[in-house]
Amino acid sequence: MRAKKLSLSLFCFLFGGLSLYIIIQSVAVEQKPMPVQRISRPVQPGNSENLLQADSAVTKMEYERIERFKNYLIQLKEDSARAKEFDSIMIARPKLLDSIRTIEKIYLSQK
Repeated sequence: MRAKKLSLSLFCFLFGGLSLYIIIQSVAVEQKPMPVQRISRPVQPGNSENLLQADSAVTKMEYERIERFKNYLIQLKEDSARAKEFDSIMIARPKLLDSIRTIEKIYLSQK
């Protein structure tokens, strides 16, 4: 019984001291903030003037044109005879639907 009490006391003293040491070190040592690096997006080849920036304004006419194109893509996808055309567009432009959603969000956030 005495050995168990001694083991328990040693265990509590050891891990209590270790916990106290970690707490003191975390408070006493000056933490240096990690440097933050900005990651720039790669510019797509082609005319850089046509690239849509996140802070760009989307006009109503542009938005309606994009909505018509989105509806056209949906019709292609649903039409089994023209599904191959939809697949070829998605292979050529894999992030096209993501771009359409982004433009919609930008337009709706303007209102």
